[in-house]
Amino acid sequence: MSTSNTYGDKTTIAMAPTPSTLLDAYWKGKLRVTVDTKTTSSTTMDSGSTIKMGLIPKGAYVLALLVKHGAMSNAVTAQIGDGTTAARFGSLTTMASAGYQTVISADPLTALTADTYITLTTGGANCGAAVELTVTTIFAVN
Repeated sequence: MSTSNTYGDKTTIAMAPTPSTLLDAYWKGKLRVTVDTKTTSSTTMDSGSTIKMGLIPKGAYVLALLVKHGAMSNAVTAQIGDGTTAARFGSLTTMASAGYQTVISADPLTALTADTYITLTTGGANCGAAVELTVTTIFAVN
């Protein structure tokens, strides 16, 4: 007799999800999106600064974040968190040049226990002045 590893239907879907199967595998919920934009001040923003970018409701599951950023002029990075855990949802690589970054949530299976601001904590270098940053947060709710 040999042993084998098998998985339930939902677990099988969850192990290799596609956009069309992800919600069915976990939540039976509805996708929601919040978009927030911030332009840094006319002076540079110090490394370690925080920017709150969108309020996500209690009970939601943060799935992904789409970030559009201008050229920060320096090797600025950022952690994306919930105001308590700096990198709960993931992180951004250097934003020295303008571009887009997609972050798949590092914690998609845990529902938020309170209304929560998506919080970017800058690092690596000071941010350039008057740079636009747009964060689109994709989350599921029941």
